[in-house]
Amino acid sequence: MNGSLAVNKHNLLEALRGALSADAAVRVPYEAALAAWEAAPGYATALLRVYESPPAGCGGAERLLAVLCLKAAVGRRWNERRSGEPAISDAEKAEVRARLLPATDEREPALASQLVLTAATIARLEGLAAWPALLPALTASCTRPAPLDAARGLSALYRVVKLQASRRLLAHRKAFFALSEQLHAPLASLRTSHARALLGRVQPLLGGPADQPIAGSGAGGEACALLAIKTERQLLLHGYARAHASQAALASV
Repeated sequence: MNGSLAVNKHNLLEALRGALSADAAVRVPYEAALAAWEAAPGYATALLRVYESPPAGCGGAERLLAVLCLKAAVGRRWNERRSGEPAISDAEKAEVRARLLPATDEREPALASQLVLTAATIARLEGLAAWPALLPALTASCTRPAPLDAARGLSALYRVVKLQASRRLLAHRKAFFALSEQLHAPLASLRTSHARALLGRVQPLLGGPADQPIAGSGAGGEACALLAIKTERQLLLHGYARAHASQAALASV
C-alpha cells in the first residue's frame, strides 16, 4: 500500500486490516503505510474515529490496532524532536486530549489499558498543567459508586501518577510535589474506605462476625483497594522532598 495516499476512513481501515495479516508479504507494506501516515495531519484523530465509531466490518482487532497506532504516534510525534520533523499540530492535540478523557469509561480491558497509557504518555510529555481537565476527570472517576467503574478510574489515575513520578527535571519534581499534596488526602480516604470494605468481606471467611455491607464491597472492591495503595505508594516514594515533614505522608505511614 502506498503511504502517500490521503488519510481517510477507507484507506485507514484497509491499512489496519492489512497490518493484521499473518502473511508478512501482505502485512509489511501496510505497516509501512501506517508508519508513514504518522506525519500526516489528521492521522491521530482519524485513528480515534475508527476506535469511537468503527465502520461496518471493523472488529475488535482493528479497533485495538488503531489505539496502538495512536499510542505510537503520540510517543513519536507529540513533540517536535528535531527541527523540521513533522509533529502533531496544536489543534489536533486539543482534539485528541478531549477525545481521550472518556477513556475510563471503556469496558474492554485491552482497549482501556492502551487508551489510558496514551493519555498518561501525553501527560508525561507535556505536564499536567497543559491538560487541566485530566486530573479532575480522573479523580471524579475514582469515586464512582460502582466498584468496577471506580477501579477503572483508579487504574487510570495510577498510570498517570506513575509516569508523572518518572519526570526528572527540577521543575517536574516540584510539580509532582504539588500533585502529591493535592492528591494524598483524598486518595488516603479512598484507600481507607475500600480497605474497610475488603476487610468486611474477608472477616466472615475467617470465622468472624459478618459486618453490614459497605459501599464499594462488591466485585471490584479488592482492585480499588490495591490500586489506591499502589498510587499512594508512588506519592510517598517520589512526591515529597521531606516526607517526614508532611502531615499527609505521616498520616499514611
